[in-house]
Amino acid sequence: AFSGAGLECVDLPQKVKVIGESAFGGCEQLTTVLLKEQVTEIGETAFAFCSALQEICLPDSVKMLGNGVFTGCKALTSAKLSEQLTVIPNACFWECTSLDNVVIPENVAKISGCLNLKHLKAAKGIKEIEEFAFFDCSKEMTIEAPQGSYIAEYAVQAGINIMTK
Repeated sequence: AFSGAGLECVDLPQKVKVIGESAFGGCEQLTTVLLKEQVTEIGETAFAFCSALQEICLPDSVKMLGNGVFTGCKALTSAKLSEQLTVIPNACFWECTSLDNVVIPENVAKISGCLNLKHLKAAKGIKEIEEFAFFDCSKEMTIEAPQGSYIAEYAVQAGINIMTK
């Protein structure tokens, strides 16, 4: 729709429920995205390679993210995820080299891809982590998770620093 356009700010109207595949991908000047509570789904690579995007705050109405949704958002420093998400999709934050801290919401049961992170705070609900979910993460990466949780056990087996609570 707007892929590659010179947009700096996106303020979606209340009636938008789904942001389609690659809708704003490659909008290199995009710094601000304002999403309303009506948005339930964000398609694959919808904001990929929006290299100036610094922050994303997903309303709790968002239940599904497509693969690579924020891939290549090199200026992204903050990502607040929806409490309704159950899956962190493949390559969600791939090449987001400024993003070093993400809090995984309680309802997330599966992580497919959280790349380039230094700190991940995870809830106890995670039951599955795909093989390359933390590929390319910093060697200093720390996962903060409840003791005895699946992700805490995963971190120990994978040699990732773990802080249990």
